Amino acid sequence: MNAIATKPLAKAAKRPAVVNKTEPPPVTVADIRQWIGAAEEKLEMAYDAAEPGEPIDLLLEHISHELICMPWEVIQRDDLTQADAKRVFGVLCTVLACIHAAIKLAEGSMLVGTLNEAWQLLDAAQAALEPVNDAVRGLPEGGPARDFERGRDLAIELLRECRKAPVASECHRQNRAPGARQFNIIDNYIFEVMRDQAPLEGFSSVLSCVFGQQGIELEYFVDLSLAETQAGEPGADGTALDEDEPAPAADGGMQVASSRGLDEPLDPYCVMHQALEVALCATAAATDMHWGVHSLVEKALHAVGRAQDAVNAKAFSADLHDAASNELAGLLGILRAVNTDSVDDTLLNAVETLVVVAKAQIDADNATHQKASAA
Repeated sequence: MNAIATKPLAKAAKRPAVVNKTEPPPVTVADIRQWIGAAEEKLEMAYDAAEPGEPIDLLLEHISHELICMPWEVIQRDDLTQADAKRVFGVLCTVLACIHAAIKLAEGSMLVGTLNEAWQLLDAAQAALEPVNDAVRGLPEGGPARDFERGRDLAIELLRECRKAPVASECHRQNRAPGARQFNIIDNYIFEVMRDQAPLEGFSSVLSCVFGQQGIELEYFVDLSLAETQAGEPGADGTALDEDEPAPAADGGMQVASSRGLDEPLDPYCVMHQALEVALCATAAATDMHWGVHSLVEKALHAVGRAQDAVNAKAFSADLHDAASNELAGLLGILRAVNTDSVDDTLLNAVETLVVVAKAQIDADNATHQKASAA
């Protein structure tokens, strides 16, 4: 028998089992937001636990209430861009450096553990914001043009908010609702722009145009004091009180005909103020025509206000009354041209009626004073 043929075959060696390596899930923008948010919470916890007045307390206040605000707010944007991510990355460098300094100051205390956790979270977030990461590369590019548009839209939002409550935002106490302080909506918008200054150019571009327009008399603000913007009674605390002006109504509007006798003349400025309120309601239609009418009513209101201020100051001006009458005549012409029978906008009809009333009173005052001057 062949020895080779009868030799038992060796068993094949078993191959080692292949280990399936699980790839870590890719980092998402949601992860970055969660890490920055968690770090912000831990920094606030450390600040609350710090000894008031100590150097560590002052440093943590700066980190928690100033430095971390910009990255936290920007990373929350629905329209986050690569340019935003780059700015957040840069600011986190400063935040991490300050936390490192805080950890040194906190050595030997219970704050170290919390601060280390915050540092690790922000370090992970910053690493994920590298432009080579998929979470960032998948974002729109962004840049100066997009930042300008953000600032532009923020300024428009600011102006719309102010126009929703023109009486509440009035700076002189006697022109607001009784006892109310000034509604200063601009504060929040200024803080938002200053935290991330990239949108500043678009924001300031719109407001520069608005503030540069004619119609606002700068003398109106010359004697403005802090007390005027605070809550309280007109005339108290050194605030102005014009006896010839109607008192503000409880609902924030101005009392007009309802508080006057039948033979007492209307205040055309108050009538036009009501026209402005109605025109603002009409802008809910969100058409260029409605916003244009609102802008023209606002312009006419300033002209009427100048004429009425002269009357209240016992210094009647025929020139100012003529200018106001002409402004109102032009406004009526526009209203009648755009609000045709086919449009028949009820709110614009109300605006037209109020403008007619204001113009009639302006013209009547003008005629009375001219007649008195000729006598």
